[in-house]
Amino acid sequence: MNELKHLLIDTVNRLESDLESGIFVNYEPFELPIGFKVKNHIEALQAANYHEAEHSGKILTYLKLLGKA
Repeated sequence: MNELKHLLIDTVNRLESDLESGIFVNYEPFELPIGFKVKNHIEALQAANYHEAEHSGKILTYLKLLGKA
């Protein structure tokens, strides 16, 4: 658990540092399989949050089916 906590906090700190340093100025746009076009780093972060929320929703559904939630 401590390792997961460390990785989550470290990832946020690293992202904050990267955003402040401006390394995302040359962002290569791409399209997701669901048809959404990601044009910049802000949209990429939004898409990543949506993606993670989908995982969380599925995990909660499985836990409910197993009677664990």
